Amino acid sequence: MSQDLSYIKNKLKGCEEVDSPFEIKKGDIVRYITIHNGSEFFYEGGKYLNMLDNKISLKEDDGLKKVPITILNSEGDILYKTRFFVECGEKCQQKTKNEYEKIIKNQQRIIDVLIKKNKELEETINNLS
Repeated sequence: MSQDLSYIKNKLKGCEEVDSPFEIKKGDIVRYITIHNGSEFFYEGGKYLNMLDNKISLKEDDGLKKVPITILNSEGDILYKTRFFVECGEKCQQKTKNEYEKIIKNQQRIIDVLIKKNKELEETINNLS
């Protein structure tokens, strides 16, 4: 467990944050940030095994760990939501590359449409002159 930001950034390289624990697959390496004694701490985690009642089970070096997904008050209101990160390595890099390529193609298409519209307007202006 750590609160050192440079250590945390280093450990989260090649990881992707998941919005929901339902996105985590069995065997994924999971790292997480949760509250311990009123302060947030980063944990290196372990292999995802399964989900229990508002907890996920991880197999760590020193045994089995049950991590709370949310921390609730006595009325059932969410006080804190644990942040989960899944190690994905090259899969994340490929996903990011594909997303960038898609964005670039979309921007090129927009540029092509604008060039066409611009030429049409120039022709209209020339015809009116």
